[in-house]
Amino acid sequence: MLSESETIQNLMQARSRIAAAAWLLTRDYHASEDCFQNVVLKAMTKEVSFPNQAALISRPLVVIRRDAMDWLDRRGRKVANPKTNRY
Repeated sequence: MLSESETIQNLMQARSRIAAAAWLLTRDYHASEDCFQNVVLKAMTKEVSFPNQAALISRPLVVIRRDAMDWLDRRGRKVANPKTNRY
């Protein structure tokens, strides 16, 4: 099991990769950073334990994608179609 400090350190090292998952949906740098901060807060406050580094990367990618879709919903926007890059 990774400790809290190891979890945060690994999340910060993977910041660009995790935040990029949100940016692909929102196309907004600030929104993707907000989503990343929410992921870190959830990791810190929910007392989630990660057995290894692979789980530490895969779970936040799922969480940040959902967070980005919620961000879009709150603003009345839709997720872009990756094939056409249109909404």
